[in-house]
Amino acid sequence: MKNKGFTLMEMIVTVGILAILALIAIPGFTKWMPNIKLRSALQDMYSSILFTRTTAIKKNSQICLVFNQPIMGTSSLFTIFKDKNRNFTYESGLDEILAVRSYGDFDDITYNYAGEIVDGVIVPGFFKNNQGLFAIAYRGNGFPFPPLPLPFGEEFVGCNVILINKNGKIGRVYLSVTGSIMIK
Repeated sequence: MKNKGFTLMEMIVTVGILAILALIAIPGFTKWMPNIKLRSALQDMYSSILFTRTTAIKKNSQICLVFNQPIMGTSSLFTIFKDKNRNFTYESGLDEILAVRSYGDFDDITYNYAGEIVDGVIVPGFFKNNQGLFAIAYRGNGFPFPPLPLPFGEEFVGCNVILINKNGKIGRVYLSVTGSIMIK
């Protein structure tokens, strides 16, 4: 009578080969994971800014996205709210919170909202509200408010938020003067 199945030796060899393959794959996977998290964080930031813009148009109101806004004693990555008195600052009891994003999956991503110099040209970051928090606001027509107080004669050229993963790879979410949003 012939037994159908695997012998113990065949099982041990198979498990050994799988273990060796896993040991080879894990280091590559750990180098690859920060780039995946960066792409995910960029897409999340893009989607959140797009949500801010479309909500402003839909509600025909000023909608703000403010970074590190404390809500009930807890700081968030950002808060999106309907800014009823148009002061770019969340006020409990007056402004309506639309979304709050905690650091969660993106705790190993560094966010820079202050801007940068690219090829000798200043690309501004977001402006600071009266609490000193970086913010962006969209009007009901879908156009952003300028992110920085600009001296007489200068034009608003857009702004960007820079995201950096733990390997130093950089990604940007750029907002143009017309309110369009791009991942660079």
